[in-house]
This record gives sequence, C-alpha cells and structure tokens, in this order.
Amino acid sequence: MQAKDEIRQVSSLGGMFTILADYIFERGGFVCGAAFNKNENWKVEHIIIDKKEDLYKLRGSKYVQSDKKDIFKQIKELLNKDKYVLFSGCPCEVAGLKNFLRKDYDKLILVDLLCGSVESPKIWEKYLKENFFDKKVKEIKFRDKNSFGWALQFNVYFENGNSYREVAWKNEYCRFYESKIMSRKSCYKCSFSSLPRVGEITIGDFWGIDKYNSEIYDSKGTSLIFVNNDKGKNVIDNINKESISILNEMELNIIGFHPNTAGFFNRRNWNINDKREVFLKKLKLFDFNKVVHHFLEGKADVGLVGFNGSANYGSILNTYSVYNNLEKLGYNTMLISYIPYFVNAKHFYNKKFHKKYFSKTKPYRYKYEMYELNNDIDIFVAGSDQIFRYNAENWDHRGRKYFNIFYSSFVSYNKQLISFASSFGHSTYSGDYYNRIYTNYCLQKFDHISVREKDAIGLMKRLFNIENVEQVIEPVFILDYEELDKIIADSSLTHKGKLAYYFLDPTK
Repeated sequence: MQAKDEIRQVSSLGGMFTILADYIFERGGFVCGAAFNKNENWKVEHIIIDKKEDLYKLRGSKYVQSDKKDIFKQIKELLNKDKYVLFSGCPCEVAGLKNFLRKDYDKLILVDLLCGSVESPKIWEKYLKENFFDKKVKEIKFRDKNSFGWALQFNVYFENGNSYREVAWKNEYCRFYESKIMSRKSCYKCSFSSLPRVGEITIGDFWGIDKYNSEIYDSKGTSLIFVNNDKGKNVIDNINKESISILNEMELNIIGFHPNTAGFFNRRNWNINDKREVFLKKLKLFDFNKVVHHFLEGKADVGLVGFNGSANYGSILNTYSVYNNLEKLGYNTMLISYIPYFVNAKHFYNKKFHKKYFSKTKPYRYKYEMYELNNDIDIFVAGSDQIFRYNAENWDHRGRKYFNIFYSSFVSYNKQLISFASSFGHSTYSGDYYNRIYTNYCLQKFDHISVREKDAIGLMKRLFNIENVEQVIEPVFILDYEELDKIIADSSLTHKGKLAYYFLDPTK
C-alpha cells in the first residue's frame, strides 16, 4: 500500500496509519498512539487525540517503549460513551489493552505494528542527556524522508535552526538497537509476533518490495498491511481510497521476500544476547556512546591479560577482581580472550561466569592475530596469578618457540603497560638462556610492575635487572563482600555443611 506522496512524505512507512486515522476522525472518533513528550525529556508515551491537526504527534517510528499511564482506562471510558477509538501500538501493547477491556467493542479498531523489539526508556533518556543535554531540542524524528528517504535514521532539530542528522549505521542509538543487545528480555521471546495477529489490522514496512515488484518501488515508503478479521476488512473496504495511490491484494507468501519481514511472522525465540548483562552493568558506569563503541567495535580503555577459561576458581576470581576494580576506577575494561591454538576450545571452563561478568574480546588463538588489539585499546594490564611462570603457555615441551603472551609481548611500545599482582609461581625461574633474553625484552616494555610474592622482587632484580618492583596483595582480597555475595547468590549448589581449606605452600 502506498498513500499519496504528500501523505507518505510525512509518514515513516507508506501512510496507512494516516488513512486509518482519517477514517476514525470522519466518524467523530479518537486516535491513540505513541508520541514524544517534549516536556518530560522526550520520553515516549501513548496519548489520545481527536483532531487531524494533532496527527503529526503520533506519526513516525519511536524505537522506545511507550508509557501507557492510564490510557487504557481513558479508552474504556470513550468506548462506553459509544465513541470510535483507534489504538495503535506494538502487538504486546494491543494484547494488553484487550486483556484490560475483557470484551470486544464494535467501535474499537486495534492496529498492531510489525515490531522488532523496543528499548528501555532509561537507556533512551541516558542517550539523549549525554548527547544533547546542552541543546534546546525542538523535534526528534527517527525516520525523516527529507533527510535520507525511507530508511532507519536519527534526526534531531534544535530551536536555533540547527540540526543533527545521521544514518542508522553511524548513529550510536540506532546501531545498538539493530544489535539487539539492549532489547527488553520479553522481546527475545515475544508471544505476539506470529500469526494470527492480535489486532484487526497489522501494518509495517514492506521490506523486499523491490524484489517483489520493482516497478512500484520508489524509496518513498510502502506499507505492508494484514487484514486479520471481518472488522478489519470492513475498515479497509470503507477507507478513503482517494488518498491512496496503490492498494494491492497479495498472497501471504510475499512475506518471504525479505528476512526482516518474514521474521515478524514467526513466533520469536531469540537467544538472549550473551553480552546483555555486562552491557547493563557497564551502562551504569560509562557514557552510552562509549559502551556502544566498546561492544560493537571492541574499543576499551584497558585490555586485561590473564588466564582465560581456567578451571581454577581462585584464578578466575583474581581476574574478576582486577577487572571489577578497574571498572570502578572509571576504566572501561575488556578481558583479552586468548586460547592457544593447540588447546581444545571446547574445554573452556566456567563459560556461564564469563558471559555474565566479563566483557571479552573475540577469541585469539595466535600471537600475530593479537597485534590488532593495539588499534582499539589504550592501556594493557597483565594480571594476576602465575602469568609470569615459565611455561605458563605450555609451549616448551612441544618444541615450539616462546611467545610470552602473558608478558603482553603483542603490545606496542607506545601503549601503557602495567602488571598487577603477577606471579612467577616459584622462588626460581626455569627458563633457559634464550627464554630469559626474550622475557627480559618483554619486561622492559612495562611502565610499572607489581608482583604477588616477595621472592618475585628478587627474581626481577637478579635475572632481569628490574629494580622498581612493588609487592601487592592478592587481588581476590580487594573484592568487595557485596560482589562476592552476588556471585555466591548465582550458585546452583544447595548443600550446606563444613568448609574445607588448605595451605598451598605452608611456611611452618
């Protein structure tokens, strides 16, 4: 469906919503849809209008969850007064209204939208505050055909006449929306995305129209409409056809011409994004744009080098303690995921913990791959645990040369490099002459070195001629009790009883 060009120009899609709204206004009715509230930091909320002049408030896509307030109650009052009401919203919102009303009304027209998910109002508010807090915003449009035509985009117009316009693949909010990292949990398992739909009429973008019929594709917007019941058919039969350029009936298989469209009609069962929980935690600590570049481009203030996928709980807690404290100090941190190519990646331990508590790079199997990290990370921290131990990577007994990944040998000289509570694991160092030369070369790149044991200070001086070395506490002991309690609360273990402990290296 395509409305006349003057209607499509001010619409996100093909203009069907405007046509349906006019149908209601002609009958003295009311239209309810999502609008930006300029007076409340541009939050999205459902409002009711009864004049065509106010329709501009409801036009346009809003990729944010709407606040319904008491709108369902207002709609019920209008229906009980025998008024026509059109309600437009995501299918879950339409289902919510139906559940609230508990009965069908002849003069209620429900329009559900083809929805790819909605985002949290808090995330939306954070994005706006950090990017436009010092500007007087006049209008916000996600899709303005005057700027980029029929496509997802972001446009902000200011009181002084200036504007900010960006295509979706460059705008941080749109990029993150498309990634689905910040989608609400309920959207991953949507119960209302499949057929049969919950509204009388379903409208959305006709993605793939260029493949279905290139002759009517003009980049100005085409609506895909599903008439779901007799009430919806009666509305379509009686709308003002003079405002429509094209209204064609098609077979249901047209939805297969584009994966976006086809996906709207299958029961949604997405896996919740592995990065979602870490994303929400980082969003409380860092700027929105910084978090976007972190997750989508691998940008970070600090890259943490340590044992990855260890079966040793203490080692993991040490790594997490360093990671957690770096974040609290204001450094956006990423754990460098290094698994040597000869190690079976399937034997990666504690995956659930890593997914929930770490932001990680992509897996690296070879040293030469890791040089690219210098493009995206400013500071590298090695630590902690026995990462300075000879043979920590299990190279020598296989006859391979030393790569010293845990000594951050892949880090460029122009990067800041720090070791924190690193350990040799022994009071002696077993590396041969050539290994010591290479290890010394790697250690000379460090800007600051701290170690876990007093013996390590002597080894640094004696073997590698490094004087300025500091002994620090085991990182696990600087982890807040509150953090430990959160980790313990995640445990699926139910048994209670005695606690066993032992001394690894007793001195007496």
